Amino acid sequence: MKDLKIKITGTSGQGIISSGDILSYATARKGYYVTTYRAFPSEIRGDGKCYYTLRISEHKALTATGSTDILVSLDEDTIYECIKTMAPNGILIYDSDLVHDLKIERQDIIAYSIPLASIAKSINSECSRNMVALGVVVAILNNLHLEEQILKDIELRYRLKSQEIIDLNKKALNAGLKYVEENLVRKDAY
Repeated sequence: MKDLKIKITGTSGQGIISSGDILSYATARKGYYVTTYRAFPSEIRGDGKCYYTLRISEHKALTATGSTDILVSLDEDTIYECIKTMAPNGILIYDSDLVHDLKIERQDIIAYSIPLASIAKSINSECSRNMVALGVVVAILNNLHLEEQILKDIELRYRLKSQEIIDLNKKALNAGLKYVEENLVRKDAY
C-alpha cells in the first residue's frame, strides 16, 4: 500500500466522524501518514450529510484527494453522490439492509453489500452500524494489521463513556471482522 483514499459517508448521528477519527488515529499510530478532511452539518442529528475522507500513505501526503479507493456509505443518497469520485477498481461498502436495489452504472468498481444493520442488531447494538462497517474495512485491509490498534483507539475514543458502550463498540467491530472472514467472497486486491 503506497497511498489509499477512504471516504466514510452517511447522515448526522450515524457515527461517521467517530469511526473516521478512530481509523485515522489507528493508522497514524501504526506509522502511516494520514491526512483527513471532515465535513458535517451544523445540526447534531437530522438529515444532514457527513463525510470523512482519509488519505493513508507510506509517504507524506499533504491533502486528502478527490478520488476514493474505498467508499463506505451508511445511507443510500451518499452512494450515488460519491460514486463518481471513486477510482477504477475501487471498493464500495454499503448496508444491504437499507439499500435493496442498488443501481450503479459503473462496471469498474467492486460493490460489497453487507447487512450492517442486521449484524449490529444481532449483537444488541443497533446504533453501532458504523463500527460494524469499520470492522469490514479493517478486515479488507488486513495487510495493514490494524485490528489491535483500532480496539485500543475505541477505548480511547469512548473512555469517558460507560464500559458497556466501549464493549458494544468493540463487539460491533469484531462482528464486522467476523462477517468478512466467514461470508465475504473477496473480489478486491487488498
